[in-house]
Amino acid sequence: MKRIQPLTQMMTFLRDYKTSTQPSIGELGIYGVYSNDGSQVIDNRVVGYLMRSKSADINEGGVASESFVINAVELE
Repeated sequence: MKRIQPLTQMMTFLRDYKTSTQPSIGELGIYGVYSNDGSQVIDNRVVGYLMRSKSADINEGGVASESFVINAVELE
């Protein structure tokens, strides 16, 4: 797979009651449900999304590693 190079934008982060403004990127996670009984599809739908932002110079991470911040969560 080829790595996606998203556009960066300046974003202000708040951590430990201190702000810092830096080039950042966003990441959208879309969550779905799929099930079948072997012969037909029972359910196949999007059930939510999660928008995260991180500093543009971080190559890895996630919310648990404190590299990302959560922007929005939407569930059905």
